[in-house]
Order: sequence, then C-alpha cells, then structure tokens
Amino acid sequence: MKKQDLSLNLYPYFFRLVFYFLKVDVLKKFIFIDDVILVK
Repeated sequence: MKKQDLSLNLYPYFFRLVFYFLKVDVLKKFIFIDDVILVK
C-alpha cells in the first residue's frame, strides 16, 4: 500500500516534467520560426 501511494504521488510529477519538456520543445520551434521570418 505504501509503495502504491508513492508511485501515485510520482505520477503528477512525471507528467509535469514531460509537459515542461514538450513546452520547451514547442517554444524552441516557435523561436526558430521567428528567426526564419526575421531573416526573410
């Protein structure tokens, strides 16, 4: 039971981490697109 509680507590943290990395990746793409537009 204790171990299960621990894993349940870790799930939100894991999803937050994944979401953060996805957000950073999307931001990098947008910055890249902005650079391309600025060069044109």
